Amino acid sequence: MEITALMTNLAEESVKTLRESVSPVVVAENIFRVAYAARPPLEKLFHSNSSQELKAISASLLVQMGSRIGVEYLLQTIRTGADYDTLAATSLAKAGLQDAVPALIQRLENFDKVFYSKRENAPKIHTFLVALKQLGGKLPAHLKERFTTSDVPPDLSRFIE
Repeated sequence: MEITALMTNLAEESVKTLRESVSPVVVAENIFRVAYAARPPLEKLFHSNSSQELKAISASLLVQMGSRIGVEYLLQTIRTGADYDTLAATSLAKAGLQDAVPALIQRLENFDKVFYSKRENAPKIHTFLVALKQLGGKLPAHLKERFTTSDVPPDLSRFIE
């Protein structure tokens, strides 16, 4: 929580300085730079760390900052169903990366039919469906059929248009 308070304070002070400055354009440029100050250390963390958790988190942050570093890692995380696959899906969707559409469809295709019938899997599947929708991807007909079978819980089938 300390980082949240620190960042909130930094943001409030930055906006206050912007409001009171005789050169607000210069202040605005510096606010923009501060927002991306974490990018080089995140890139270094991504490239130098073997922890799947830290790689996924740093790649997700980088992608949302507009970097392409880590995109392929996140796509592979989705395709293989590795830990943090839902984080990868939401991050790529937030960044608007159309590259994720085939990986999301592939992931949904690779789930066993039994997986769809278990209610506890609904949040994970829903995350992939939302990401696909945010990116403008279309669910193929054969997957739509899979979602509408009688053994699929209603909380999943209602997300299919």
